Amino acid sequence: MSIINDALKKTAESIQQNTNSQATENVKPAEKKKNMLIYALIIVAGLFLGNLVLNMLAHRPKSGPVAPKPQEVNTAALETKAPLEQIEQTPQTADTINTIAAPEPINKTDFQLSGIFFSDLEKYALLNNQILKEGEMIRGATVKTITTNSVELEKQGQTLILSTGDK
Repeated sequence: MSIINDALKKTAESIQQNTNSQATENVKPAEKKKNMLIYALIIVAGLFLGNLVLNMLAHRPKSGPVAPKPQEVNTAALETKAPLEQIEQTPQTADTINTIAAPEPINKTDFQLSGIFFSDLEKYALLNNQILKEGEMIRGATVKTITTNSVELEKQGQTLILSTGDK
C-alpha cells in the first residue's frame, strides 16, 4: 500500500509543478512589456504631480508688507494754462498774487486717522471713516504711502504725516 501512496504523492506533486509552470508560461512577453509600461507611466505621473505640488508651494505668495505699486501720473491733468491766462488778464495787486501763489495749507485737523490694516495684496487706512488705499484721494489730498503706523498725505505739493499715536 505504501507503493500506491508514494505513486499518488508523486503524481500530485507533478500535477502541482505542471500547473505552476503553466501559470508562469501563460504570462506572455507582450503582457510583461505592457505591465512594465503601465508601471513606468505610473511612476512618471507621480513624479510630475510631485513636481507640480512643490512648484506651487515654492511660488505661494508670502504674507506681510507688500511693496507699493508705482502710480501713473496723468500729465494732461497737470498741464493747465487757464490760471496763467487769468493772471495775465487780471490787474496785478498784492491780494491776487498772494491768493494765486500760495496754495491752501494742508490742515491736520481736517483728517482723522482711525486705523491702518493690511491684506495680502493691499495696504488700507481708515481716514475720516473712509477706507482708502495708496493713490486714492480724500478732501483734495492724495494718500501717498501707508506704513504700519503712519499715513502720508500730499496736497498741492505739501505733505502731511498722520500717525496712529496722534490724537
